[in-house]
Amino acid sequence: MSTHPGKIGGIHTTSNEIGPSILDWGFYCHTSAVNGSDPTPVNTFDYWEGLIGKYMPIKPLHLWADQINWTTIQALFDVWRVHSKPLLLLQLFDTTSGFTTVELKKWLPTTFTNGDHDVFLNALAANIAAWGHPMYLRIWPESNSSLGVMPNIAPWIGITHDENNSVLSDEVDWVAGWKYIVDLFDAAGCDNVEWVWSHLSYPAGSPGNNPVSVAELYPGDAYVDVMGFEMYPSGWALDPTKLNPVLDPLITVQYAELCAIHATKPFWVAESGALIADNNAYREAWIHNCLSAYELQQRFSRVAGMFLWDSWPTLGFQYPDSVRDITVNCFKNGLYKNGY
Repeated sequence: MSTHPGKIGGIHTTSNEIGPSILDWGFYCHTSAVNGSDPTPVNTFDYWEGLIGKYMPIKPLHLWADQINWTTIQALFDVWRVHSKPLLLLQLFDTTSGFTTVELKKWLPTTFTNGDHDVFLNALAANIAAWGHPMYLRIWPESNSSLGVMPNIAPWIGITHDENNSVLSDEVDWVAGWKYIVDLFDAAGCDNVEWVWSHLSYPAGSPGNNPVSVAELYPGDAYVDVMGFEMYPSGWALDPTKLNPVLDPLITVQYAELCAIHATKPFWVAESGALIADNNAYREAWIHNCLSAYELQQRFSRVAGMFLWDSWPTLGFQYPDSVRDITVNCFKNGLYKNGY
């Protein structure tokens, strides 16, 4: 059973360097510190921090299992931890093998409880434990994601089907797999990790989403340190009600479901952002409503952190200059408004 020490770094980070800020915040940036592309996460973070004039309280790094090189990651985290707390979003799949049904099946939740990945997990847990500094670890994101069959879905979806629509794993397998991973880290003495459990912002039964509910995927209080959901308003540009995220009933329902699971755990908007396909005026309004207009604090009072995705321009997530400007202003006038 996991015995986590609870909140390590502190929500609503305050220090002479960082704050005070209303929310913990950060930007998911490129993984190039480990794969050699440009710009590097360090430079991308420096860019945002320079514009906003504050250090990010939390700095996320998004990697796949095959990209894990702890020597490189530790060097990066040692730089970040001076002013920030690192967050590793780890996608548990080997991308070098190809996204085929055969390979995806090798990373189902049941393969973890069977011990198939113990060598990889034990090595990572030992390295993080030896490093010894506080960090967040987020695995199996969006597990209540869209219905579909392999190879078009991730292996950790709550209910996973093969190409013949046969169930490969379900919510019981998912919870068992999550507990197995956390227990393995605990057994390795890795008590400097806080586990982030976060999913899409749509409840079970929503159009195109998995029939499994977030409550069915909750592994228990001892296995979760931070909970939350994602908030992506892509494609809502023509619907003025969606300029205010609270007016989307699906988000409101999902927020209530998550709050009902636990009343006090830290709660994040673990990913957010608007696609390039949406017009700039809409995106600016959405970001403004979330931050400067305090919609998150006023309507989603449990939210203690918000993280924007600013990478992968081929997928449409890279913000143009006009949106960067409004985002910077929203952070300055929202998260860091004097006296709030």
